[in-house]
Amino acid sequence: MKRLLPLAAFLLSSAHATTGTGEYFYGPDTSENIACQVAEDFARTDAIRNFLGETFESSTSEQCFNTECFLSQDTSSSIIGSIKKVNKKEVTKSTADGKMICTVTLDADVEKLENDIYFNVWTEQPTFRHGDEVNFYAMTNKVGFITVFNYYDKKFNKILTKKVTDFKDEFPILGKNQVMVAQVPKDKKVSNERLVFIFTELDTETKSVYTDYEMQKFLKTLPITKRRVVYKVAQIVR
Repeated sequence: MKRLLPLAAFLLSSAHATTGTGEYFYGPDTSENIACQVAEDFARTDAIRNFLGETFESSTSEQCFNTECFLSQDTSSSIIGSIKKVNKKEVTKSTADGKMICTVTLDADVEKLENDIYFNVWTEQPTFRHGDEVNFYAMTNKVGFITVFNYYDKKFNKILTKKVTDFKDEFPILGKNQVMVAQVPKDKKVSNERLVFIFTELDTETKSVYTDYEMQKFLKTLPITKRRVVYKVAQIVR
């Protein structure tokens, strides 16, 4: 499946105060911490969207296993915005139709930035079975480096770093001799894993493990015009 790179113009403007809201439905097989992290990702995207006034390409799908349902949303835009500062954050938890919901609302300063990096990540397996080999594919328009992290127990654990030297077509993120296997914790039937894919043009040394605060500091060391970050949530079932 060949994907074409979008053409876009990138402009620079001053920061603009706006509000964004994101929510994430979750159950016993997803921790409240991960659910609220994903809701905050959606809120940041919503704040940028509200400022830019651009049409975002978005796809949403729901997978269910017994009584547990998993909502996945991928959003992309041809114009990049940055959350320059979060002035206020509100997190609320509620229930609806028997499901728990984490809702995050942000008041933030958003700015539009120059960034001509295209970076997209996808998988043709919306749900993984325990023991399955996990395959993700990417496409970019730059030479650089991809680092993949798994967010678990309030820590970002590095899975791999890949050097990208050929960007003419889509490519697997895993190398020829690399294998990633989906695993569900022993006490669970379903596990929702949050993956972070960082593309940067810079050859930057990364640690094996980051806390939330350390990851925020690390990303700030990378010029926003030299990086792209993609968040994915993968569901694994027994």
